[in-house]
Amino acid sequence: MKTGSFIFVLHSHVPYVRKSGKWPHGEEMLFEIIAETYIPLLNTFENLYRDKIYPRISLGLTPILLEQLNDPYMQHEFVKYIKERIKAAHIDRQIFKESQTEALDVNEFYINWYQNILNDYENKYKRNLISAFKFYQDNAGLDILTSAATHGYLPLLSKDSAIWGQLKTGIKQYKKLFDREPTGIWLPECGYRPLTQENRLGIESFLEEVGLKYFFTDSHVIEAAVKNGDVNGIPPTLSQVTYLNSQTNTSKPSRNIVLRNSPESNFSTFHPYTVADSNVYVFGRDKATGMQVWSAEWGYPGDFVYREFHKKASTSGIQYWKISNKKQGMKYKELYSPSEAFSKAKEQANHFVTLVKDHLTSYHDQSNKHGVLVSSYDTELFGHWWFEGVSWLENVIRALTTDSQIELVSAREFIATQPITSEVQIPESSWGNGGQHSTWLNADTEYIWPQIHEAESRFEQIAGKNITATGIKKKLLNQAAREILLLQSSDWPFLITTVQARDYATERFREHLSRFNLICDLVDNDDLSLSEDLQDIFDKDNIFKQIDFRDFI
Repeated sequence: MKTGSFIFVLHSHVPYVRKSGKWPHGEEMLFEIIAETYIPLLNTFENLYRDKIYPRISLGLTPILLEQLNDPYMQHEFVKYIKERIKAAHIDRQIFKESQTEALDVNEFYINWYQNILNDYENKYKRNLISAFKFYQDNAGLDILTSAATHGYLPLLSKDSAIWGQLKTGIKQYKKLFDREPTGIWLPECGYRPLTQENRLGIESFLEEVGLKYFFTDSHVIEAAVKNGDVNGIPPTLSQVTYLNSQTNTSKPSRNIVLRNSPESNFSTFHPYTVADSNVYVFGRDKATGMQVWSAEWGYPGDFVYREFHKKASTSGIQYWKISNKKQGMKYKELYSPSEAFSKAKEQANHFVTLVKDHLTSYHDQSNKHGVLVSSYDTELFGHWWFEGVSWLENVIRALTTDSQIELVSAREFIATQPITSEVQIPESSWGNGGQHSTWLNADTEYIWPQIHEAESRFEQIAGKNITATGIKKKLLNQAAREILLLQSSDWPFLITTVQARDYATERFREHLSRFNLICDLVDNDDLSLSEDLQDIFDKDNIFKQIDFRDFI
């Protein structure tokens, strides 16, 4: 008898970097992840499928990521990138032969590893990773989630038309690539808002209207939930965009996101719930299994035997060292041993499965209910940041698939087979710092939001006035829609806040704003000549061939 269910949720996203730099910020941000995460993940699916084990997980692939994976230019540049990696590893080999012979074994590992990645990409997948993901969705229980088109942070957008544009554009692309309707979504940054005091729709209303059935949130959001209709519960909250739209209020926004740690809460992450007065379900992330992987102090990826991410060879950028003792400096790192590291990944996979079983069995014994654990992570953690993580994932899936007590399912399967009766209100929230909007709206980023909101208003008006546009004017309006989607990407304020790539993100934001305003000026002035500058914009930002500017009205 199955006492509980387990759902892996992986969220895959890389911002739009096509023809916008190489290194350290630009196209190679994506190429590293294709090589270290997406191809190894597909190879894992193949290994499982060959053994008649279906990867029943929920995998988010953002529309803007899919655009880049599907782009012939990016495919060609990725092949060049991998060939350069192989060449660099061979140069390292010559150096190691003369001065560091003990590193030759790990160098040979990398040469073979990169060569296999290149061979898989060219020969097994024919450069078409999306087709491979589609195969496992059609044949092996993989649940592919959609998202907002460019990962726009939905709660801080000022116009409902902007939210419609993000969602409708992403769904059209999903249907085109996967030949089916999406059923689930990963909300960018888990950003959520309920019905507001100005009667702006809650996010669940948008999702229901476009046919989406479930989304995901963090554990603290479910803990703060109240029964739908509870007059003493969470009031409708105003988004922080209110103060940005006010011309008279120049003060900082007050705390208006209701979060609490309530031991009296009747709701836990062991169950999904329907949201407010909708037919949309929300799943909450489980803390224990999440922290076992995410924790900087005791999470698996910090084990000393795993590959050190930050120390790289000065000649090639290849990582030849293991984490070693964290208290020692970079120059004291020991050489990486792949066999030792992958053996540790299998050992820790077994530990994780035991944790899942104990957690679900304990809940079942106490409540006599069939519970579900949702463990959600950025896909790029596995392989890119934690090199051995894809192997760990494969071992966990194998063990859970054959377990007599725990059922490995996707979110889509779970809501189709398990009764869900409780209806809740959840607060305005995210999975960012403190569960608030502050990662995307703060003293360093507040200047960008009025500019985004002004662009939203301008586009809503200009699109409405030209709803019957055809020919070149329609082409210009569709390109303006692409630019405003790129302008709204949550990556720009995130990278500014975290200082990971502040200058790069600031410049990207300014570029898309400038391109958007240039195109709108042309439409307003009825200037339909296609200049060389416009052709360059069409070439660089050629996303979403199916885009329709009327979705933004």
